[in-house]
This record gives sequence, structure tokens and C-alpha cells, in this order.
Amino acid sequence: MKSKVIVLDTEELDKAVERIWSEIGPDVSGKRVLVKPNMLGGYHPDSGVVTHPELVKAVVEFLLREGAEVTVGDNPGGVPGPGKEPDSVAKRCGIYDASLGCFKNIGSDPVEVEIGSRFVSKVIVSRAVLEADVVVNLPVFKTHNLTIITGSIKNMFGIIPGAFKVRLHALAPSARMFSELLVDIYSIRIPEINIMDAITIMDGSGPSGGRVRPFGKLIAGADGVAVDSVMAYMMGLEPKEVPMIEIGRERGLGNGDLSMIDIEGMAYRIRDFEVPSPFISSVSGFFNRFYEFVRVVPILIEGRCTRCGACSRSCPMGAITMNPYPEMDRRLCISCFCCAEICEKGAIRIPKVWEDLLRRAHLGFLIKGGRA
Repeated sequence: MKSKVIVLDTEELDKAVERIWSEIGPDVSGKRVLVKPNMLGGYHPDSGVVTHPELVKAVVEFLLREGAEVTVGDNPGGVPGPGKEPDSVAKRCGIYDASLGCFKNIGSDPVEVEIGSRFVSKVIVSRAVLEADVVVNLPVFKTHNLTIITGSIKNMFGIIPGAFKVRLHALAPSARMFSELLVDIYSIRIPEINIMDAITIMDGSGPSGGRVRPFGKLIAGADGVAVDSVMAYMMGLEPKEVPMIEIGRERGLGNGDLSMIDIEGMAYRIRDFEVPSPFISSVSGFFNRFYEFVRVVPILIEGRCTRCGACSRSCPMGAITMNPYPEMDRRLCISCFCCAEICEKGAIRIPKVWEDLLRRAHLGFLIKGGRA
């Protein structure tokens, strides 16, 4: 059965949301609805990192008019610490006010659930996710250094409270393994509808350090795998090149084949869009020695670092020590890039493979990473 994906302009967000619901939206009257934005950190609304608050507001307004009981919530990236509390993050990125009084710290009420994963038998999930009658997933159109894309599937990683998310990275250390684990978690509570924020988009070194470009679109569908497939196509990828999409398709969670997706609207290849190479993800699960050779260690940009310690607290392998700036131990680093992902100052950069190889050879960093 084919999936439907709608691509819309965002000049009038309220009308775009109404149209999406009229064509593919579930009934929400009298139901408990969880709106799940991407709230990675306290980034500016126009950063391309977090779900734009104007989209959150338009969705919440619509749901309230329809008589839904609305909760807006997400678990930010990294280990909670000063300034990393969900309320604080939501206020800094504009989602708190955009939630119109519906924002809740969903991480404060976790519950343990069994999961059919080869990496872990049980995970901690926010109770609000499991109790919702309808989940509205609001991912962002952007790249990801480890998983190639961030989209509908990966956005549901946010149903896991921050500290436990860090542990999960350690249990699935390679790009391919982590992609599989993300699909495992997505399977816990598949959203009823996905509305991807492509108001601004990010290419290059995503999910928080890439190039931000205005785009003015929404990409929506009930099938999150299909929505991610359309995004991947627009990025210049084939959906099968993205492990998350291919694994989701193989498991019957959605359509990852463009021939099985009815696209309404203009879905086209974006000119000069830079994506992380899918090569590393494809080999990492199969040729571990080669992957060890080509994997990279993040570089600190000391001039931007405020020595807040968030990267050290959030490293799943304990590979970062503060001395007084972050120092990265190559022997322990698994190249999950959590440190770069959660650094709101952009003080950690992901080098190219060739750059890291030259850096190791020229600077003699055969064991430890360094600074830039």
C-alpha cells in the first residue's frame, strides 16, 4: 500500500497545518495529544537546529481548536545540568512560549519498558509518550554526522530522558548499530502524524553545526519512514543509502521506496546540498578494522569554549576530561559526536576523514585527540 507525503509552502503556517490535517491528520477531538518537537538544546529559533516555534504554535493552536488535550514536550540532548533542564532549554529556543501553556517536562515522569532490541532489553521512556492517544512528531530537515540524516525516526529518540540516551550510544557504538537502535526506539511508539520543519534546513555538519539555509517548506505524512525518504531524496540521497530508512522499510514500519510514495507538492533535489558521506555508515557495521582506521575524533575550537563541561558529562564513553578545556581520548572515543551535537557554542568541530588522518600523521596524535 502506498504512503502519502505532502510538501507545502509555509507562507501561511496555520493554513498549511489545517490542510495537512484535512488530508492525512488523525481525529484529535477529546484525545490526549503529545506534540514532540526537536528540542536538542537552547538554540535560536532560526538556527535550523530545533523545531521552529512558529510551527509548534500553529500546531498547538489547531489542536486546541479541535478540542484536544495537548502536551508539548521533549527530552533535550545530553545529561541534564545547569541550563540543560527542559524548561530552560524550551525557553531559550522559543518552544516554551509557543506551546501556549501546554509545555511539560516529560522527562520528570519516566517509566521502564521492554524493547525488542539486540542491544538492550529495557529502556526508560517518558510516560507521557506512552499515555498519549495521538503523537504529533515535529522533526527538522537536517543532516547528522553519524546517521546521515535527522528526521522522523531519529526525532523519536527524544522520548528517552537525556542521561539514558547517553548510555544507549555506548551500547550501539557504530553508525550502523546506532541507526538500528534508533529504529528499535521508534517502534516503541510510532507517531500518528509527522510534520517535518523545513522552514530552514541544515546541510553539512549536522545536527547542530551545519550550514543553515532558508527553505520555507513543510513535509508531512502519517508514515515517518516515507517522510524521511522524501527528505533524503531532496538532500540528493537515495533512501536506501540511509540505514535508518532501510531498516525501517525492512521491518515493515513504512515505505522507504519512492515508487511506493505518492508525493503531493514539489519534492526536488536541492541544489548544492552537502550531506555527510553514507560510506562510513555502510561499512561501520561490517568492517570494524577499516572503520577504526577511518573514524574521526572531534576537534575543540578553544576560542568558542566556555568550559561548561556539558560535552564531558554527555560523553557515553567518558572519553572527555576537563583540563581545564575538554581533552578527547582517541582510545575511548567511539565517534558518536554527542559532544558536538550538544555544544550550543559550536566549540566542537567534526573533521573530514582525510583531515583527521593528516592531523594524526602530522601532529602525532596517534592516541589522543586535540584542540584547534
